[in-house]
Amino acid sequence: MELTENELLIIDEVKKLSSIFFEDMGGFYPFAFAMERDRQIVSIGASDGGEFPESQDLINLLEKSIFEDIMKGQYILAAICIDVFINTNIKEIDMKEDAIEMRFISSTYRKTVQLIYELDSNNKVTFKNWV
Repeated sequence: MELTENELLIIDEVKKLSSIFFEDMGGFYPFAFAMERDRQIVSIGASDGGEFPESQDLINLLEKSIFEDIMKGQYILAAICIDVFINTNIKEIDMKEDAIEMRFISSTYRKTVQLIYELDSNNKVTFKNWV
């Protein structure tokens, strides 16, 4: 999968923040990064007001607000980041692997990228390959 320079810049920020989340909490709720018109990258969180919100509710809030902000011209690109499991097949063995799913949104396209990762016993993350 080919990634743009702007997507790669956002992915670098996703790796940094998700590493902190993994080390501190062992995981994370959905969050997002957006690139402003001047290519400055900002983080975006969402809250439904509850202490333990459902991930899908946060994803819905992020998708709605980010798309509106992109259409207003506030952002040129954004990525919603979700902790997921993906099914893989290695040497004919079906496995589930941890991944960060990044749902890229711009005014002209949408793209989903999954980055497989592993956590060690101290919740230190090692990023592996794209899917």
